[in-house]
Amino acid sequence: MAGAFLSVDIDLDTRAAEAGLDRQAAALEHPQPLMDDIAQYLYNSSRERFRTQQAPDGTPWAALNPEYQRQKSKNQDKILTLNGYLSGTLVAQATDDEAVVGSNLVYAAIQQFGGTIKPRTGRALRVGGRFLSSVTLPARPYLGTSADDLAEINDLVEDYLAAAAS
Repeated sequence: MAGAFLSVDIDLDTRAAEAGLDRQAAALEHPQPLMDDIAQYLYNSSRERFRTQQAPDGTPWAALNPEYQRQKSKNQDKILTLNGYLSGTLVAQATDDEAVVGSNLVYAAIQQFGGTIKPRTGRALRVGGRFLSSVTLPARPYLGTSADDLAEINDLVEDYLAAAAS
């Protein structure tokens, strides 16, 4: 046969790669250390939202009602902050299956999702010296993930797997 030929034989030893993959698989069996890192990152990100006063998607929180803002005794320029209880009660928890950040305060959910508050007993709510039949609060999300958060979580996963492989 006329012409030129090149033949290359590669004999790869895949044992090291297989061992690295086995270590990664073992690390994913009980990933609580990774989930701890993710929960701590999300905790810090959620706390930062109280400083920036922005939702995870970057939109500013709805402004305070001007009447309420005038009545605040302190932190008049801060939304969701009078004494810092809401941001101060954020906790991060993790298991092998999840990373969770949240608050157990009674009013945490209505601040996150918004909604209307009506009196449980009686006909009116006392708000700033006035009596109202209801109060509607806008959503001011402080929990959730931004695009930057998702990128950081991806980096944490990559770092975790790289460390496990070596």
